[in-house]
Amino acid sequence: MGKRTIISFSLFCIAIFSLIIRLYIISNGGFSDASSQNSTKTLNVGTTRGVIYDRNMIPLTGRESYKLACVLPTASAIGCLKENLNEEEFELFYKKLIEGSLVTFTSNKCGALSQCPDIAVLDIYNRYCKNQLAPQVR
Repeated sequence: MGKRTIISFSLFCIAIFSLIIRLYIISNGGFSDASSQNSTKTLNVGTTRGVIYDRNMIPLTGRESYKLACVLPTASAIGCLKENLNEEEFELFYKKLIEGSLVTFTSNKCGALSQCPDIAVLDIYNRYCKNQLAPQVR
């Protein structure tokens, strides 16, 4: 019984040591360099609340929406903007994109911009609108 215990303990120690070596390789390898270059930016584009319906399931709130384009600061996004916007609008957004900041805007040309992979076009619902069925619901 003593011999089995020594062999089991030795195998356990070798397994733990190999895990420590593997953790060292992962933490000092290329993975930490790659992860340090990643970045996350949070962009709040609107607040959403629940939709209120009447008894016939017709929405009382959130009946109107508009398109919002969110643009990443990449060369392909800048090219798409240059093709689809006029020069004044493009120059305004170009300065912000060159600085590396995200740009959001509403335009009637958002549908054409949705073809670009670095531009996300979102439908944002207005909770309250001019022709709301029940204006007292807030």
